[in-house]
Amino acid sequence: KKDRFQSCSEWKIRLKELYESGLKKNEETLIVRNNSKSDQTIHFPDKKTNNKDETLIPADKESDINSIVLPEKKNSNSFKIGNKKLNLPFIVSIIAVFILITLGIYYILGRNNDTADSIAVSPIEIKEIRIGRHNWTVENLNTTTFQNGDPIIEAKSNDEWEKAAQNKQPAWCYYNNDSSSNKKYGILYNWYAVYDSRGLAPNGWHIPNEMEWNELIDSLGGPDIAGNKLKSQTLWNDNGNGNNESGFSGMPGGYRNESGVFSSLGFNGIWWSSSSTNDQSGIAYFIYNSNSLIFKENKLKSNGLSVRCIKY
Repeated sequence: KKDRFQSCSEWKIRLKELYESGLKKNEETLIVRNNSKSDQTIHFPDKKTNNKDETLIPADKESDINSIVLPEKKNSNSFKIGNKKLNLPFIVSIIAVFILITLGIYYILGRNNDTADSIAVSPIEIKEIRIGRHNWTVENLNTTTFQNGDPIIEAKSNDEWEKAAQNKQPAWCYYNNDSSSNKKYGILYNWYAVYDSRGLAPNGWHIPNEMEWNELIDSLGGPDIAGNKLKSQTLWNDNGNGNNESGFSGMPGGYRNESGVFSSLGFNGIWWSSSSTNDQSGIAYFIYNSNSLIFKENKLKSNGLSVRCIKY
Protein backbone atom coordinates (compact mmCIF):
# COMPACT_ATOMS: atom_id res chain seq x y z
CA LYS A 1 0.00 0.00 0.00
CA LYS A 2 1.00 3.63 -0.69
CA ASP A 3 3.54 2.41 -3.26
CA ARG A 4 3.65 4.11 -6.63
CA PHE A 5 3.61 1.57 -9.39
CA GLN A 6 6.31 2.14 -11.98
CA SER A 7 4.57 0.24 -14.73
CA CYS A 8 1.27 -1.28 -15.69
CA SER A 9 2.79 -4.70 -15.29
CA GLU A 10 3.48 -4.05 -11.61
CA TRP A 11 -0.05 -2.76 -11.18
CA LYS A 12 -1.58 -5.84 -12.84
CA ILE A 13 0.57 -8.16 -10.73
CA ARG A 14 -0.61 -6.38 -7.60
CA LEU A 15 -4.23 -6.71 -8.69
CA LYS A 16 -3.76 -10.40 -9.30
CA GLU A 17 -2.28 -10.84 -5.82
CA LEU A 18 -5.21 -9.06 -4.25
CA TYR A 19 -7.77 -11.20 -6.05
CA GLU A 20 -5.90 -14.39 -5.25
CA SER A 21 -5.69 -13.39 -1.59
CA GLY A 22 -9.46 -13.42 -1.36
CA LEU A 23 -10.40 -9.78 -1.84
CA LYS A 24 -13.15 -10.61 -4.32
CA LYS A 25 -14.36 -13.56 -2.27
CA ASN A 26 -14.74 -11.34 0.80
CA GLU A 27 -16.90 -8.95 -1.24
CA GLU A 28 -14.48 -6.06 -0.83
CA THR A 29 -14.81 -3.39 -3.51
CA LEU A 30 -12.29 -2.00 -5.96
CA ILE A 31 -13.08 1.58 -7.02
CA VAL A 32 -11.47 3.50 -9.84
CA ARG A 33 -11.95 7.25 -9.81
CA ASN A 34 -10.88 9.83 -12.36
CA ASN A 35 -9.34 12.69 -10.35
CA SER A 36 -7.88 14.47 -13.31
CA LYS A 37 -6.55 13.91 -16.78
CA SER A 38 -3.09 13.34 -15.35
CA ASP A 39 -3.64 10.51 -12.93
CA GLN A 40 -6.03 7.76 -11.84
CA THR A 41 -6.65 6.62 -8.27
CA ILE A 42 -7.51 3.09 -7.18
CA HIS A 43 -9.13 2.69 -3.75
CA PHE A 44 -8.74 -0.48 -1.75
CA PRO A 45 -11.15 -0.19 1.21
CA ASP A 46 -9.68 -1.75 4.28
CA LYS A 47 -12.31 -4.00 5.81
CA LYS A 48 -10.78 -3.86 9.26
CA THR A 49 -9.87 -0.19 9.64
CA ASN A 50 -12.37 1.26 7.16
CA ASN A 51 -9.48 3.45 5.82
CA LYS A 52 -9.19 4.14 2.13
CA ASP A 53 -5.63 3.98 0.86
CA GLU A 54 -4.90 5.46 -2.54
CA THR A 55 -2.33 4.34 -5.07
CA LEU A 56 -1.71 6.60 -8.02
CA ILE A 57 -1.34 5.19 -11.51
CA PRO A 58 0.56 6.99 -14.24
CA ALA A 59 -1.75 8.76 -16.66
CA ASP A 60 0.16 7.52 -19.69
CA LYS A 61 -1.39 4.10 -19.11
CA GLU A 62 -4.90 5.47 -19.33
CA SER A 63 -5.89 2.96 -22.02
CA ASP A 64 -5.04 0.04 -19.72
CA ILE A 65 -6.89 1.57 -16.82
CA ASN A 66 -9.99 2.17 -18.92
CA SER A 67 -9.98 -1.49 -19.89
CA ILE A 68 -10.73 -2.46 -16.28
CA VAL A 69 -14.20 -3.92 -15.94
CA LEU A 70 -15.70 -2.59 -12.75
CA PRO A 71 -18.46 -4.38 -10.79
CA GLU A 72 -21.80 -3.48 -12.35
CA LYS A 73 -23.98 -1.27 -10.24
CA LYS A 74 -26.99 -3.14 -9.00
CA ASN A 75 -30.32 -1.91 -10.34
CA SER A 76 -33.04 -2.00 -7.70
CA ASN A 77 -35.61 -2.09 -10.51
CA SER A 78 -34.47 -5.43 -11.89
CA PHE A 79 -34.04 -9.00 -10.74
CA LYS A 80 -32.94 -12.33 -12.16
CA ILE A 81 -34.80 -15.56 -12.78
CA GLY A 82 -32.20 -18.16 -13.62
CA ASN A 83 -29.82 -16.56 -16.12
CA LYS A 84 -32.38 -14.02 -17.36
CA LYS A 85 -32.43 -10.48 -16.07
CA LEU A 86 -35.93 -9.01 -15.79
CA ASN A 87 -36.88 -5.37 -15.48
CA LEU A 88 -39.35 -4.71 -12.65
CA PRO A 89 -41.27 -1.82 -14.29
CA PHE A 90 -41.69 -3.91 -17.42
CA ILE A 91 -43.08 -6.85 -15.40
CA VAL A 92 -45.48 -4.53 -13.55
CA SER A 93 -46.69 -3.12 -16.87
CA ILE A 94 -47.36 -6.61 -18.25
CA ILE A 95 -49.33 -7.57 -15.13
CA ALA A 96 -51.36 -4.35 -15.31
CA VAL A 97 -52.25 -4.98 -18.96
CA PHE A 98 -53.28 -8.56 -18.13
CA ILE A 99 -55.53 -7.33 -15.29
CA LEU A 100 -57.16 -4.73 -17.55
CA ILE A 101 -57.83 -7.30 -20.27
CA THR A 102 -59.31 -9.72 -17.71
CA LEU A 103 -61.57 -7.02 -16.26
CA GLY A 104 -62.67 -6.10 -19.78
CA ILE A 105 -63.62 -9.69 -20.56
CA TYR A 106 -65.62 -10.00 -17.34
CA TYR A 107 -67.35 -6.71 -18.09
CA ILE A 108 -68.37 -7.85 -21.58
CA LEU A 109 -69.54 -11.25 -20.35
CA GLY A 110 -71.43 -9.59 -17.51
CA ARG A 111 -73.25 -7.31 -19.95
CA ASN A 112 -74.14 -10.31 -22.12
CA ASN A 113 -75.52 -12.17 -19.10
CA ASP A 114 -77.48 -9.11 -18.03
CA THR A 115 -78.92 -8.85 -21.51
CA ALA A 116 -79.85 -12.54 -21.54
CA ASP A 117 -81.45 -12.22 -18.12
CA SER A 118 -83.43 -9.17 -19.16
CA ILE A 119 -84.73 -11.04 -22.18
CA ALA A 120 -85.69 -14.04 -20.06
CA VAL A 121 -87.71 -11.99 -17.61
CA SER A 122 -89.22 -9.55 -20.09
CA PRO A 123 -93.00 -9.64 -20.01
CA ILE A 124 -94.43 -11.93 -22.68
CA GLU A 125 -97.22 -10.47 -24.78
CA ILE A 126 -100.29 -12.48 -23.82
CA LYS A 127 -103.47 -12.22 -25.85
CA GLU A 128 -106.47 -12.18 -23.57
CA ILE A 129 -110.23 -11.65 -23.52
CA ARG A 130 -112.59 -10.65 -20.71
CA ILE A 131 -115.35 -13.22 -20.20
CA GLY A 132 -117.52 -12.77 -17.12
CA ARG A 133 -115.35 -11.91 -14.11
CA HIS A 134 -112.11 -13.25 -15.56
CA ASN A 135 -109.57 -12.55 -18.25
CA TRP A 136 -108.86 -15.68 -20.29
CA THR A 137 -105.95 -16.31 -22.63
CA VAL A 138 -107.12 -16.69 -26.24
CA GLU A 139 -104.33 -19.11 -27.18
CA ASN A 140 -103.31 -22.47 -25.78
CA LEU A 141 -100.29 -22.40 -23.48
CA ASN A 142 -96.97 -23.21 -25.13
CA THR A 143 -94.31 -22.77 -22.45
CA THR A 144 -91.62 -25.39 -21.83
CA THR A 145 -90.52 -24.01 -18.45
CA PHE A 146 -92.15 -23.34 -15.12
CA GLN A 147 -92.63 -19.84 -13.81
CA ASN A 148 -89.32 -20.01 -11.89
CA GLY A 149 -87.41 -21.00 -15.04
CA ASP A 150 -87.07 -24.73 -14.32
CA PRO A 151 -87.41 -26.77 -17.54
CA ILE A 152 -90.26 -29.22 -18.05
CA ILE A 153 -89.31 -32.59 -19.51
CA GLU A 154 -90.27 -33.10 -23.15
CA ALA A 155 -91.49 -36.69 -23.49
CA LYS A 156 -91.34 -37.66 -27.15
CA SER A 157 -91.47 -41.45 -27.20
CA ASN A 158 -94.33 -43.49 -25.77
CA ASP A 159 -91.97 -44.98 -23.21
CA GLU A 160 -90.87 -41.52 -22.04
CA TRP A 161 -94.49 -40.41 -21.80
CA GLU A 162 -95.56 -43.45 -19.76
CA LYS A 163 -92.48 -43.25 -17.52
CA ALA A 164 -93.23 -39.60 -16.66
CA ALA A 165 -96.76 -40.61 -15.59
CA GLN A 166 -95.49 -43.53 -13.50
CA ASN A 167 -93.14 -41.15 -11.68
CA LYS A 168 -95.85 -38.46 -11.45
CA GLN A 169 -93.44 -36.21 -13.24
CA PRO A 170 -94.45 -33.10 -15.25
CA ALA A 171 -94.09 -33.59 -19.01
CA TRP A 172 -95.05 -31.93 -22.27
CA CYS A 173 -95.06 -32.68 -25.99
CA TYR A 174 -96.10 -31.30 -29.37
CA TYR A 175 -98.99 -33.05 -31.03
CA ASN A 176 -97.47 -35.98 -32.90
CA ASN A 177 -94.07 -34.59 -31.79
CA ASP A 178 -94.36 -32.04 -34.61
CA SER A 179 -93.10 -28.64 -33.45
CA SER A 180 -94.97 -26.86 -36.27
CA SER A 181 -98.26 -27.72 -34.55
CA ASN A 182 -97.30 -25.38 -31.72
CA LYS A 183 -98.07 -22.29 -33.80
CA LYS A 184 -101.75 -23.23 -34.07
CA TYR A 185 -102.51 -25.55 -31.19
CA GLY A 186 -99.91 -24.91 -28.49
CA ILE A 187 -98.45 -27.69 -26.35
CA LEU A 188 -99.99 -30.73 -24.65
CA TYR A 189 -99.26 -31.24 -20.92
CA ASN A 190 -99.91 -34.02 -18.47
CA TRP A 191 -101.81 -33.07 -15.30
CA TYR A 192 -98.65 -33.20 -13.16
CA ALA A 193 -97.31 -30.19 -15.04
CA VAL A 194 -100.58 -28.34 -14.53
CA TYR A 195 -100.61 -28.84 -10.77
CA ASP A 196 -96.88 -28.37 -10.11
CA SER A 197 -96.15 -25.85 -7.35
CA ARG A 198 -93.55 -24.06 -9.49
CA GLY A 199 -96.34 -22.65 -11.59
CA LEU A 200 -97.08 -23.57 -15.20
CA ALA A 201 -98.98 -20.36 -15.97
CA PRO A 202 -97.18 -17.05 -16.63
CA ASN A 203 -96.63 -14.71 -13.71
CA GLY A 204 -99.92 -13.17 -12.62
CA TRP A 205 -101.95 -15.95 -14.22
CA HIS A 206 -103.13 -19.39 -13.07
CA ILE A 207 -104.69 -22.55 -14.44
CA PRO A 208 -108.51 -22.41 -13.96
CA ASN A 209 -110.02 -24.84 -11.50
CA GLU A 210 -113.35 -26.64 -11.89
CA MET A 211 -115.37 -23.80 -10.37
CA GLU A 212 -113.83 -21.21 -12.69
CA TRP A 213 -114.50 -23.34 -15.77
CA ASN A 214 -118.12 -23.79 -14.67
CA GLU A 215 -118.47 -20.04 -14.20
CA LEU A 216 -117.21 -19.49 -17.74
CA ILE A 217 -119.73 -21.96 -19.12
CA ASP A 218 -122.62 -20.44 -17.17
CA SER A 219 -121.75 -16.94 -18.38
CA LEU A 220 -122.15 -18.20 -21.98
CA GLY A 221 -125.58 -19.75 -21.46
CA GLY A 222 -124.73 -23.18 -20.10
CA PRO A 223 -123.08 -26.38 -21.41
CA ASP A 224 -125.59 -26.98 -24.23
CA ILE A 225 -124.65 -23.89 -26.23
CA ALA A 226 -121.41 -22.61 -24.71
CA GLY A 227 -119.28 -24.93 -26.87
CA ASN A 228 -120.24 -23.16 -30.08
CA LYS A 229 -119.46 -19.78 -28.52
CA LEU A 230 -116.06 -21.00 -27.37
CA LYS A 231 -114.95 -22.66 -30.63
CA SER A 232 -112.80 -20.80 -33.13
CA GLN A 233 -114.18 -20.03 -36.59
CA THR A 234 -111.47 -22.10 -38.33
CA LEU A 235 -109.52 -25.37 -38.06
CA TRP A 236 -112.44 -27.59 -36.97
CA ASN A 237 -113.05 -30.56 -39.30
CA ASP A 238 -116.33 -31.47 -40.99
CA ASN A 239 -117.85 -28.00 -40.79
CA GLY A 240 -117.48 -28.07 -37.04
CA ASN A 241 -116.33 -24.44 -36.66
CA GLY A 242 -117.98 -22.31 -34.00
CA ASN A 243 -119.04 -18.67 -34.02
CA ASN A 244 -116.47 -17.70 -31.35
CA GLU A 245 -118.95 -15.26 -29.86
CA SER A 246 -116.98 -15.27 -26.59
CA GLY A 247 -113.63 -14.47 -28.19
CA PHE A 248 -112.15 -17.56 -26.48
CA SER A 249 -110.97 -18.98 -29.84
CA GLY A 250 -110.99 -22.62 -28.76
CA MET A 251 -108.74 -24.74 -31.03
CA PRO A 252 -109.22 -28.46 -31.82
CA GLY A 253 -105.74 -29.42 -30.55
CA GLY A 254 -106.53 -33.11 -29.92
CA TYR A 255 -104.83 -35.00 -27.09
CA ARG A 256 -102.33 -37.73 -26.15
CA ASN A 257 -103.56 -40.68 -24.14
CA GLU A 258 -101.87 -42.52 -21.26
CA SER A 259 -100.03 -44.87 -23.66
CA GLY A 260 -98.56 -42.01 -25.66
CA VAL A 261 -100.92 -42.29 -28.66
CA PHE A 262 -102.04 -39.02 -30.29
CA SER A 263 -105.65 -38.55 -31.37
CA SER A 264 -108.45 -36.19 -32.50
CA LEU A 265 -106.52 -33.22 -33.93
CA GLY A 266 -109.09 -31.10 -35.75
CA PHE A 267 -112.00 -32.87 -34.03
CA ASN A 268 -111.68 -32.25 -30.29
CA GLY A 269 -110.52 -29.43 -28.07
CA ILE A 270 -109.71 -30.68 -24.56
CA TRP A 271 -108.43 -28.50 -21.71
CA TRP A 272 -107.21 -29.33 -18.22
CA SER A 273 -108.53 -27.76 -15.06
CA SER A 274 -106.31 -27.65 -11.98
CA SER A 275 -108.88 -29.78 -10.08
CA SER A 276 -108.78 -33.52 -9.66
CA THR A 277 -111.21 -36.26 -8.61
CA ASN A 278 -108.68 -38.70 -7.18
CA ASP A 279 -105.02 -39.68 -7.30
CA GLN A 280 -105.33 -41.00 -10.85
CA SER A 281 -107.74 -38.59 -12.56
CA GLY A 282 -108.07 -34.86 -13.16
CA ILE A 283 -111.03 -32.84 -14.42
CA ALA A 284 -111.00 -31.74 -18.06
CA TYR A 285 -113.40 -29.93 -20.42
CA PHE A 286 -114.22 -31.18 -23.95
CA ILE A 287 -115.58 -29.45 -27.03
CA TYR A 288 -116.40 -31.55 -30.12
CA ASN A 289 -116.61 -30.58 -33.75
CA SER A 290 -119.99 -32.28 -34.19
CA ASN A 291 -122.09 -30.13 -31.82
CA SER A 292 -122.33 -26.99 -29.69
CA LEU A 293 -121.81 -28.71 -26.35
CA ILE A 294 -119.01 -28.52 -23.77
CA PHE A 295 -118.53 -31.51 -21.47
CA LYS A 296 -116.83 -31.98 -18.14
CA GLU A 297 -115.05 -35.32 -17.90
CA ASN A 298 -112.52 -37.13 -15.73
CA LYS A 299 -109.28 -37.89 -17.56
CA LEU A 300 -106.25 -39.86 -16.41
CA LYS A 301 -103.54 -37.51 -15.22
CA SER A 302 -101.16 -39.19 -17.64
CA ASN A 303 -103.09 -37.75 -20.62
CA GLY A 304 -101.68 -34.83 -22.55
CA LEU A 305 -104.21 -32.01 -22.95
CA SER A 306 -104.25 -28.33 -23.88
CA VAL A 307 -104.13 -25.60 -21.21
CA ARG A 308 -105.64 -22.13 -20.89
CA CYS A 309 -104.89 -19.55 -18.20
CA ILE A 310 -107.00 -16.95 -16.38
CA LYS A 311 -106.60 -14.02 -14.05
CA TYR A 312 -108.97 -11.72 -12.18
